[in-house]
Amino acid sequence: MVLLDLQLSAELDGVTELKPVGEDFLWNFKIKCNSCDEVTENFVTIDAEEEVSKSGKPTKSKANFVMRCKFCRREGSIGIEAGPFAYTVESNGQLARVLTMDCRGLEPVEFDPCGRWEAVGTESNTPFAFELEEGMWSDYDEKKDTPVMISEIGHKFVVHAKS
Repeated sequence: MVLLDLQLSAELDGVTELKPVGEDFLWNFKIKCNSCDEVTENFVTIDAEEEVSKSGKPTKSKANFVMRCKFCRREGSIGIEAGPFAYTVESNGQLARVLTMDCRGLEPVEFDPCGRWEAVGTESNTPFAFELEEGMWSDYDEKKDTPVMISEIGHKFVVHAKS
């Protein structure tokens, strides 16, 4: 078992945080099989609210995604352990954890931040809900009479550090 963190980096301008909307946010990853190193051609979706069993066998570990590699036929799983966490202005431009996953035989190698996200305007507390397109988003905070933007979105997968 390996716990991996999805860490995001972003430039937040005029907003205090970036976070996925809802507990049922759908995470989109390209996945690598740890047995043969084959990577999925397309993004796969992991739903934190959906639990699946491994080959119909009872298990103590929670899995939100189970896949049998089409090349080596080994089965692996990924379970959402913690998160989602908001990416805050305190981390602006730096990597910060937004999700922790229990990876068994599989690991994510690429993240697509598509889906519904939300942000909160600096000082005005104006809520914004949006889809990230091409790794960025911009709008206008009418309460503060200023443009707001999220850009330079990046990600990295790192082994979870125990706190």
